[in-house]
Amino acid sequence: MKTLISFCLFFILSINSISISQSGWAKQRSFTVNTLIGIYFINDNTGWVVGNNGVICTTTNGGTNWVNGAYGQGGTWVSLYFKDQNTGIIGGYNVSHLAGFIIKTTNNGNSWSRQDFNGEPYDIFSFGGDTIWSSRHDGYVMRSYNLGNTWTSTFVHQNLELYTVYFINNLTGWTGGAVYQGLAYIYKTTNGGISWFNQFINSSNHFYGIYFINEQTGFAATLNGCIYQTTDSGTNWLLKLSGINNVLFKIKFPSLNTGYAVGNIKTIIKTTNTGANWTVQLLPSNITSFITFNNVLFRSITLGWAIGDSGIIVKTTNGGEPLGIQYLGNEIVEEYRLSQNYPNPFNPTTAIEFDLAKTTNAKLSIYDLTGKEIEILVNEDLKRGSYRVNYNAFNLSSGVYYYKLITNDFAETKKLVLLK
Repeated sequence: MKTLISFCLFFILSINSISISQSGWAKQRSFTVNTLIGIYFINDNTGWVVGNNGVICTTTNGGTNWVNGAYGQGGTWVSLYFKDQNTGIIGGYNVSHLAGFIIKTTNNGNSWSRQDFNGEPYDIFSFGGDTIWSSRHDGYVMRSYNLGNTWTSTFVHQNLELYTVYFINNLTGWTGGAVYQGLAYIYKTTNGGISWFNQFINSSNHFYGIYFINEQTGFAATLNGCIYQTTDSGTNWLLKLSGINNVLFKIKFPSLNTGYAVGNIKTIIKTTNTGANWTVQLLPSNITSFITFNNVLFRSITLGWAIGDSGIIVKTTNGGEPLGIQYLGNEIVEEYRLSQNYPNPFNPTTAIEFDLAKTTNAKLSIYDLTGKEIEILVNEDLKRGSYRVNYNAFNLSSGVYYYKLITNDFAETKKLVLLK
């Protein structure tokens, strides 16, 4: 982290709780200005994003660098799945949503085979093997047991645009969407997609994303910031307000408690209590409000990416939590103190707290084993009180480091251990 130069000032709960924070999300360079719609990673480093005008971008270092490729025949890509670095499928359409197709590669994109369908494959889902499901624009869900070589289609509902499909095991899954200018539906299967039955109808909200954290508890992202939740395997769905009015396109839960949803007007929201409450994530200041995030993917509760308009890709390694210095108050501060960072060891984020007995210039820095100062986290005049700094060491190698607090009349050093 470089010296904090520009700060955003937020008043939280009272004027005695001030955050001077940087976003826990960082923009990555995708080498395209086209809208990105689909994303898939096979591990923490290797992944793909796809979108308009035939764009296919791939990375092998977690998104630090993206290589821009293309299928060569245009079209809009909306969904994808890769079994490994060489073998994967991508779904899309050309001009009409009823002119859908899927392409497949077995040699890391050097060549592709193509199959055409009557509807755009909006969503593709797999557990990681050769069995795949895909929901289509024309009201069908299709399945393949041989990684897309052959497909079997099952009719779900007339003219129902099925935006999403999700399976919790090889037999039980859900799909959802909306009839154009009509009702929205959620359907369920208990036989692997051979047949489907209706579970839920809603007249005002399109179901864009469905995600289940177990066989009983699931969520559906819709219009107007609405999130529907079920705790009985989809028999009943209850409306949960997210606190915003924006369209939510995708929702993902990397753990039982922690989930994320993305949508228009640069929306990324997060829950840490299984959807009971949602908070808006702080994003980099150079992301405009016109940006729509179309998809989100998390490899863990802290490591994730969101993609959207104008080729935007943002990444977090700390669950999107703000970085920087937070003022905690001054009620009981009577002496200087530098606390041990927590957690320690850490990877790659940790929190450092310190107390200031009076108004003073405070400098908090990171040093390597040789004593070289490698990062300055804080260097400014601060008033009396307690502070917390959230530190992200994503750019450092594993090892032992030191952090030191220096004020006008106090100095202390402590050790921290980074394990990647």
